[in-house]
Amino acid sequence: MASTTLRTADLAESDLELALDIRTRSFGPMPDAHRDDWFSRRREAIEAGRLIGVYDGSTLVAHAMLRPFQQYWGGRELAMAGIAGVVVAPDYRGRGAAGALLSAAGRRAGELGDAISALYPTVPGVYRRVGWEVAGSQHRIAVDADRLRALGHTAGGVRRADPNSADLLLDLLRAHWVRTRANGPKLLEPEDVREELADPDTFGYLTDDGFVIYGWFGNDLLVTHLIGASESSLRALWSVVGSGASIAKTVHAYVGPRDPVHLLLGLGADGTTQQARWMLRLIDASTAIADRGFADSAPVEVPLTIVDPLAPGCDGSWRLRIADGSGTLEAAAEADGSLRLGPNGLAAMYAGTPLATLRTVELATGGRPEDDRRLDTAFAADPYLLEFF
Repeated sequence: MASTTLRTADLAESDLELALDIRTRSFGPMPDAHRDDWFSRRREAIEAGRLIGVYDGSTLVAHAMLRPFQQYWGGRELAMAGIAGVVVAPDYRGRGAAGALLSAAGRRAGELGDAISALYPTVPGVYRRVGWEVAGSQHRIAVDADRLRALGHTAGGVRRADPNSADLLLDLLRAHWVRTRANGPKLLEPEDVREELADPDTFGYLTDDGFVIYGWFGNDLLVTHLIGASESSLRALWSVVGSGASIAKTVHAYVGPRDPVHLLLGLGADGTTQQARWMLRLIDASTAIADRGFADSAPVEVPLTIVDPLAPGCDGSWRLRIADGSGTLEAAAEADGSLRLGPNGLAAMYAGTPLATLRTVELATGGRPEDDRRLDTAFAADPYLLEFF
């Protein structure tokens, strides 16, 4: 049962030591090497209004951070709040602290101008109750390093990347997400890329139209990012990773579900693909629709009613129009027979879940079957993320 004494507020910097104690009691001791970065990120979040706490009286009992990201939908960038570091003190679990925390985080995301929010759930039921819904997966494949080495490498076309290469890598990444009309992946942060490429245990290589970042993963190798706009770049970059086959027998890689490496290798992955599910929530529906890219489809215009008391930017009656790969959502009077969605159904439709599926589990009601088909085509997506946050 929810406690009536709980309140939410911006986390005070004086409470950071207690916040770390709650994190330690929840997830175990933090390595000393990570402490400075943990405190630094949270001080920055406090300054930006992106660290929310739940207090029982004056005592901190839970906290979460809203990280500012750019996430791609239909090849277009949207401002996304990545909900991270959600922790609740063990003695306050099941007392309403998590729901209060997430509700406050959703409201704050709207105040900060984030159109959408994503997170990796630890307790999916709690997140679903406040409007986050399963949207996509993070895929990690395992590949025999010898198969990658055999793809063929042209030494003259590959050069090492260093911290000064960060801006170039980000430009290549932006162009890649746009070109592939990506759904789900987020843009890397410049400072994180520079720090990663400065790490002696991380390796980066560039071609004219692609790059790879990877490092050791126990006795294996782990690729966190590899993109290329041509077959020659992809072969060269994957074969550079595979060139260590005499030492690292297996290469693990975070890739999209339709990454071209699957076509280059045929049945080259060893079948041990691991998936981590992540969740999505719309915060400002009109911006989320206007800024998203849509699949080419027949024009569709439908009355839409969204019931979402937590997000004023979503709740209400609307007219949804999609044509020529773009969409608009404009406030309108409530219409008979409108498509009705809560925040979960809205997030799932946005992420490409067919309306027939949503109707089966009563996340969508109303509307017309002929509109469903056009909406399914317009919102079609196979969303993925490549990294945790």
